[in-house]
Amino acid sequence: MMNQEKMMKTAKALDTLFRIARKIALIALIVLAIAVVTVTIVHFVNPEATIGTDFSSLDVGPVTFSVAPEAAPSNRQVLVLTWIISLFAAGCGLILYDILGRAGKILEPMKEGNPFHPTVANNIRRIGILILILDLVQQVTDFALSLYANHFIREMLPADASVFIESNFQLSLTGVLVFFILLLVSYVFQYGAQLQQLSDETL
Repeated sequence: MMNQEKMMKTAKALDTLFRIARKIALIALIVLAIAVVTVTIVHFVNPEATIGTDFSSLDVGPVTFSVAPEAAPSNRQVLVLTWIISLFAAGCGLILYDILGRAGKILEPMKEGNPFHPTVANNIRRIGILILILDLVQQVTDFALSLYANHFIREMLPADASVFIESNFQLSLTGVLVFFILLLVSYVFQYGAQLQQLSDETL
């Protein structure tokens, strides 16, 4: 009984934390959307307005490149990159928002003292899938930005521009590892739910 009370108390605390984190994620998405739209409107109203301060050294996803100050990308080129990176960030933010929501659904029955509710295993499995998708999208985007930076950025700068590009792309299997760990955990909870159902039917 004591352990069950601790579980319920912890689940309630975590549920509150995840609810707050979910609201913060939603606010961040809204702020990102407003910022990108505002910068875009300002650019079209006043194309000469400066976006940022110094573009002689830029980080584009996994790539860092440096150019001579007089050959720095134009506002329009920076705006295109801003939209690409912002769309990626928004996609990751939406996935994170969904993950936090499903984490709350996992905690819902635990707050009532029932860790082996039939929905828990499904939500754990879905969180694993979302984390895998998030990791794959991030790596594909990083790789695409590497190609973009190495090819397109050279095309959009003057032919005589002094350019140095360093690729920082690294393949990671963290998302795959987390997915399989959560998959195994979901099987444990699924088995627990089956045992709970048999126990309830016996009683």
